[in-house]
Amino acid sequence: MNISRYLLIFCLAILLGISFSTHAAKVDLAEAVNKAGKQRMLSQRIAKAYFFLGNNVRRDKAKKQLKKSIVEFKKNHT
Repeated sequence: MNISRYLLIFCLAILLGISFSTHAAKVDLAEAVNKAGKQRMLSQRIAKAYFFLGNNVRRDKAKKQLKKSIVEFKKNHT
């Protein structure tokens, strides 16, 4: 009984490993790095726009940039 339990766990681990590797292979590493970098840049731009709005610095440009950056961030996030 103990051996069959270990065999079942081993088979499940193998199946999990195979399925995980096929899903991981679908995402290109360079593409993932580019998306992460773009999201980081957009989050910094959003923070800067909030800062400008809060300090009444170029409010018109900050509002446009904030809206545009949030839309692009959400689009890239999906």
